[in-house]
Amino acid sequence: MIPALEMMLSASAVVDAVSLSGRPSLWTQCAAFLSCDLGGPYVCTGHGRTLLSDDMQEVRCVLATRLPHVLISVLYTLSRITYIEMLDGATFTSSSVVVEASLLPLLVSSLECESDEARHLALLALSHLACRAPVATLLAKDEDVLRIIYAIRRDSTWLALVQQAEDVLKLINEGGASGIFSYDGMPIHSSHD
Repeated sequence: MIPALEMMLSASAVVDAVSLSGRPSLWTQCAAFLSCDLGGPYVCTGHGRTLLSDDMQEVRCVLATRLPHVLISVLYTLSRITYIEMLDGATFTSSSVVVEASLLPLLVSSLECESDEARHLALLALSHLACRAPVATLLAKDEDVLRIIYAIRRDSTWLALVQQAEDVLKLINEGGASGIFSYDGMPIHSSHD
């Protein structure tokens, strides 16, 4: 048995399976984490396999800080959860929650962070979200999104960031059939097409 789990079990004789909010209690989450349970919280953020509407206030507060080291944590979570949903063939619950909570503008504003890692994770999350036609359509209608992503594509010295920007633009173009196919005369699709 893992020493930290053994210490936690010996310190608390009562296992409280569910908190008052209906979510797993801290004790249950700690036990799942320490025993490497696949359904337990992840190291970086403590979020599971999906985002719920209950999580959105926390995500909104973190995105609003615009602090690179703080953004990296929530952007990692958003990109990981949306990626897991894509792999699982899920119904994209998290992307619906992100749109309904009006978090896309905050997610887009994180693309202007000075941290390449934060921009990388924001582009990952946007690429996963843009796989959904309604999200791609929303992004295609937002000139700030196009301006910021084109600036990353034009100015970044990190080749992976440039490629991600092109991938997001391509997804927006393919999924957001809104008639917006260029920004400042530049095609939205990837130059590698």
